[in-house]
Amino acid sequence: MRGHQAIKELRRMGKKPTHVFVFLLAADDPAAVFVDPEDMLSNGLLPEVRIAPTETLTALDFRFLHGTTVHLQGACKERLRAAYSEIIRVRPSRVIVSGPGAFHDTGLTT
Repeated sequence: MRGHQAIKELRRMGKKPTHVFVFLLAADDPAAVFVDPEDMLSNGLLPEVRIAPTETLTALDFRFLHGTTVHLQGACKERLRAAYSEIIRVRPSRVIVSGPGAFHDTGLTT
């Protein structure tokens, strides 16, 4: 997981991002090589966290997402469900999940 350390540092300073983008990367995803997500905030961009396909989601600590709006994106529905299950435990203010054939928004009313 990359990008979470910058968000944790921001929170240690008493600040919290309102939105965080969490990307579940695929094995062949070229996005992982262009910009380091740890540098997103210092470059004036929205915070971004990238999770490699080899990482075990249940072993990751998502507490830094508490109280934020999480934009969770990925190509694999099963992995999206697993990540959502872990992230929702830390009580983000809202989770928007999107991927091929998948969309869920905890902020939408029915």
